[in-house]
Amino acid sequence: MVVPTPEYEAIRLASSSRFGDDEAERLRALVSEGLDWDRVFYEATYHGVQPAVYSKFVPMSDSHPDVAGLQEMIRVLHQHVSARTAFSLFLAAEMARLANRLAQEAVPFLVLKGPSLADAYGGFARRPFVDNDLLIRRDDFNRLGGVLESLGFQRLERTPLRLAGYLYIHGEFSFSRAMTGQTSTVDVHTAVVPPGLPYQERFETLLGRGRVIGIGGIDMPVLSWEDLLIALSLNGFKDQWYRLRLVADVAATASMVSDWDAVFQRVDAARSRRMLTVALLLAVQEGGLVLPDSVLSRIQADAAAVRLAAWTRQKIQVSSSSGILPWADRVRLNMRSQDTLAGRVRYALFSAVRRITEAYVDPEQSEVRRARSIAQAARR
Repeated sequence: MVVPTPEYEAIRLASSSRFGDDEAERLRALVSEGLDWDRVFYEATYHGVQPAVYSKFVPMSDSHPDVAGLQEMIRVLHQHVSARTAFSLFLAAEMARLANRLAQEAVPFLVLKGPSLADAYGGFARRPFVDNDLLIRRDDFNRLGGVLESLGFQRLERTPLRLAGYLYIHGEFSFSRAMTGQTSTVDVHTAVVPPGLPYQERFETLLGRGRVIGIGGIDMPVLSWEDLLIALSLNGFKDQWYRLRLVADVAATASMVSDWDAVFQRVDAARSRRMLTVALLLAVQEGGLVLPDSVLSRIQADAAAVRLAAWTRQKIQVSSSSGILPWADRVRLNMRSQDTLAGRVRYALFSAVRRITEAYVDPEQSEVRRARSIAQAARR
């Protein structure tokens, strides 16, 4: 069994969606017992929970003024959080400009994560982001690309065949606009999740169930809380639950859900209940999520999901030192999360096709992954 380091336990407590007296007392005890503050900062950065760690440790600095390293960590965290919050505000303005133009061009879209997800946390300072994500119909990809290019965005050139292959495998494509000292990136999604995962809801259905938020005086359509929770749960598997923020996002979004029957009906229709169940179990165990008793009993009834969540939880706890999951473990994680045999076969075929065609449709990422694998092998 993996025993989490005190530094990981500290950032887990700090980023918990339930931070009451018990959590605060445990965090104070960890500070008193002594922490490696360079490691705390590294863990907070790797796991993407710097704002939460900063907000919880600032009060600690008053009660522990002589703790070596604490004051310096808070100072550096303040710089990082302030810079990321400012950049998120810039990206929100970029999104407002793009949304206004898309409305003029009658291109339907949904904003994924970013400004929408920050709502669940209570603002950009608590959940900054590094790019904008849009969901569109596949048939509108070229039209949207034209709008983005007219606004100064560029994309990596690919032949039509490579582009089609990339969109099939990843379900998204990036456009970037470089400026002095910073880059604005828009990830354009043509599917909520890649085709290897079971949930493939139609864009029109998601748009019809969506809600609207206002950014910079512009109304933007975003996913309903129920659909965003499902999307984040499945994307956690796509990203291998490699860091704690994926769990924190699920916990924050789940706390906004009001119609749990709708959530379970949608994942049952898509045969993806186990993925949702594991995500919620992780959010409860690692993210401090408090669920209604009726929902908690539903997810705890799936013994296979409980075992998979325990296995995944241990991987998260050591992810900052062990790196991303090896390919075999990634396949294992996603195969075990499928509701049906057909789902396992589907994912296995998708994984094989992706691995075989990766060097052709995604040569840049292929080289990145190869370099990362070499670095991990050297570290081991």
